[in-house]
Amino acid sequence: MNEEATAANYPMIRHFNVQKNVQNSPQESVEGKWEVCTPQSVKGFTAVGYFFGRDLHKALNIPIGLMHSSWDGRYAESWTTAETLQSDPTEPARFSSSSMWVAAWSSRTTSR
Repeated sequence: MNEEATAANYPMIRHFNVQKNVQNSPQESVEGKWEVCTPQSVKGFTAVGYFFGRDLHKALNIPIGLMHSSWDGRYAESWTTAETLQSDPTEPARFSSSSMWVAAWSSRTTSR
């Protein structure tokens, strides 16, 4: 990867890393900044995004904007509404409206 990072001088590739910001409801905007792809900045890029963007840029010769907003180690339940969880037919006992887990989650989401 060091060889790749050293060669990562692509001024037409930009990377936007969304700042992690826990909220109780969907947001209209996010914090972060665009970074030009350089050997120094590429180490902060998502690797999959970098290689995908690099290949697209080389093939199409157009500017590429990459956005990275993933959070590792998060369960889908932490950002899914209680209503959606309750409608999941694959785990009716866990996500039923009478389960303790959904009751706790519902009280947390409705108090926002």
